[in-house]
Amino acid sequence: MNRPTTRFSDDRRRLAMLHSASGGHLSREFHDFKKSAAPSRILFYRDGAWTDFSPAATVALRAHFVAGKTSFKLPIAGSCYLFDFRSMSQTDTDTNVANSIAWVDAHGRCVFPTSAIGNQSLPPPPPPIPLSESPAESADCDSEGSTATSLGRAGWNGAEACREGDKYFTPVASWFLKDYRRYAPTVVITAIHRCTISASRSKAFQLQEQMTKAARGDANIKVSWYGASAEEVAAVVSHGFGKPANARPGSPVGGFGLHLSALPFSHSSAVEANSSDGERHMLLCRVILGRPEKVNTASEEQHHPSSDEFDSGVDVTANPKHYVVWSTHMNTHIIPDFIVSYKIPNRPRSAANSAPRLMFLQLLAEMRRLLPSWMMRIAEDFYKQYQERKISKEVFIRNIRGLVGDKLLVSIVKIIRRRH
Repeated sequence: MNRPTTRFSDDRRRLAMLHSASGGHLSREFHDFKKSAAPSRILFYRDGAWTDFSPAATVALRAHFVAGKTSFKLPIAGSCYLFDFRSMSQTDTDTNVANSIAWVDAHGRCVFPTSAIGNQSLPPPPPPIPLSESPAESADCDSEGSTATSLGRAGWNGAEACREGDKYFTPVASWFLKDYRRYAPTVVITAIHRCTISASRSKAFQLQEQMTKAARGDANIKVSWYGASAEEVAAVVSHGFGKPANARPGSPVGGFGLHLSALPFSHSSAVEANSSDGERHMLLCRVILGRPEKVNTASEEQHHPSSDEFDSGVDVTANPKHYVVWSTHMNTHIIPDFIVSYKIPNRPRSAANSAPRLMFLQLLAEMRRLLPSWMMRIAEDFYKQYQERKISKEVFIRNIRGLVGDKLLVSIVKIIRRRH
């Protein structure tokens, strides 16, 4: 067993932060060591995930468990560890670094700690975007855009309000606004809530992660966005997902299921406001993709994986932006961690060209979802020329029409209008 490392990818840091925010995998206080049957599986928490001990280590640990030894030293893979079944911990005697341990006993009972010790040695989440940047110059959040105007919002049974300044608010706000500002520069977050999911739902997700990892070699967990009405958010947090649907028109991934967008593309999951005050909502979730398959936009009637070789659907297999989780997998492969509530106020028209500029920014944001990178570079060069007044508005529009084609351009404009 390798020693813990101190270098993590961005996705690993994000997943670790979400793991901590949701109370850890399978949070359940362990009160009585003697109530548990002998373990059939023993796991350790490290690098943001639960991993099975090797078969040899599992046999040795089970033998100590059955013998009633609650604290003992055991050499594994060239290192010596102090194990304590009561505190559910594993400590490297050389480095004094501790990790949580857990097990599934012979009766199928999951015995997991309240929190993972391994979290304490994780580096902090990615630094938040500087709050002083102007939305006109950056897609990131500023002090005005991240201010929550209704932090005490009632109605989320199974969620707790996050306050500005706590360790979750700023990273989640930054992830949301970094992309959404490209689509709607005036967007403002009104509240962020942390979901407090039941132990049974957490267990289902944890066990699915382990089964997928065993079957595929990697559970392939991603952080993603899911836009929903206030009523659907309340139902998801309290009871789970229950509304699979066809992909929206213009979506780059088809199929009938739950459609989510990758972390850098929050605006892609936006839904229209159905409240009188114009408030909208987005769920930040962890998703077990397992082995995904490409699902074409024409596959409107696909309700399940095309074969047992796949678990989920994506728009492209390399660096997907959009996911579809089939209805049979919704409540085992997805777990919500945060609710982001937001509004898009109308921006005062301080200049005659403010409306065209906003429309063009929205147009470019939608085009990024649908066009290849080489084509977007050309479109953004046209927009730069327009900004620098090297070409007129009419020439810019004519160039975009020639690049994209009228049919796709009309569908993009319809998507933008439906969201307002």
